[in-house]
Amino acid sequence: MLYKPKHQKLILRCYPSKKLPGNETKPNNAELSYLIYYAKTRRTKLEKVCVFLDKKTKSDVAHGRIGHLTVTMYILQELINECTDNLGILTPTIITTLSSVLNLKDLSSSQLASNVFESYCQALQPQQTQIFSSDNALLKDFLKLSKEFIDLGGENGSEDWQRIGIQSTQVASSYVEATYTSQASLIQHCVTLLLSKLEKNASSPELVRTVTSSEQKIDTASLTIKDYAMLALKQFFDTNNKKQVDLSTKSVVGYALEKKSDLVWVNVLLEVCTKKTHIELRYRVISVLILELTKAKDIQSKSFLSMLISNLLSCEDVNMVGLPVKEILGDVLQLEKHLILNESGNQELADEYNDIVRSLSKHIYYNNQINDMVQEIFGYYYQLIATEKLQLSST
Repeated sequence: MLYKPKHQKLILRCYPSKKLPGNETKPNNAELSYLIYYAKTRRTKLEKVCVFLDKKTKSDVAHGRIGHLTVTMYILQELINECTDNLGILTPTIITTLSSVLNLKDLSSSQLASNVFESYCQALQPQQTQIFSSDNALLKDFLKLSKEFIDLGGENGSEDWQRIGIQSTQVASSYVEATYTSQASLIQHCVTLLLSKLEKNASSPELVRTVTSSEQKIDTASLTIKDYAMLALKQFFDTNNKKQVDLSTKSVVGYALEKKSDLVWVNVLLEVCTKKTHIELRYRVISVLILELTKAKDIQSKSFLSMLISNLLSCEDVNMVGLPVKEILGDVLQLEKHLILNESGNQELADEYNDIVRSLSKHIYYNNQINDMVQEIFGYYYQLIATEKLQLSST
């Protein structure tokens, strides 16, 4: 009989005996505790455990041993819980194992993998920069795995598969740094999935009912797919991270423009997302919309964005702190000036720009703000008159 190193013996003892039923998919608790104690005592021991788990995972995948893979995930869960300080060592093994499990397309295994992934990301959050900053390849593998989990929620899957995908978007919004999500367009990937769930066969009244329900102590298993998707979408805005708010807003708007979504439906959606945004960051939703408006090329997109902005600014129950009124006013007046000089004065779009200006007047932050706004408007008016006179004199 060949000699087996201690770490291999400890790992193999965690797996069910061949004499046990085939559905025995949990590790022996006593043996698992011994293995965890062994792995915690020294980094080199944990490294040996990870190397052997990698080797065993490849063998189990090749032979379709789903039960053994399930036991491996339980082992990883305990290692995540007990070896948090050494997540950098565990990360490659976790990524490889979970990706291998997802490729088998087994529902129960993927559900367990999703829970392990969430635990891992939660433990990883304080260490992300430390672990990924010096290993770009590992970061790419992590982001790829994140997308693999999210993609399980595609339209072709059953409700159980869709729930895994939605759960994975919550993991991304709660635990993955926005700096990393932007590199892989992960937030856009998540928002696109969630909006596709919400928009499918949905009316605005139905959306209103969905978004006004209580969120205290929610059992997500009891939610419909639409309710769960709405809960997950709002989570992207319930953050202190400015970059995440910006990227989430941009993703919602990008989806709406690409899919030519119903204006009323998008208005309700943006209102709800903005209300969920921390009050001191709500202005960023408007700022992103204004930025998208200034970049829009066609009249239809400009009109759609203008109506979104004026509607959001007009919402009486959406309070904003720090809204850059003068800057927004200047941007809108510049757009209107460009419209008059270069686009033959589309009156409908001009009216929509004016609606934004009127809506801005509802957000008063200091005594002379209205006077300053009027001066700004007159400044652009006289500048426009001077430009037109110059153009006439040159013809």
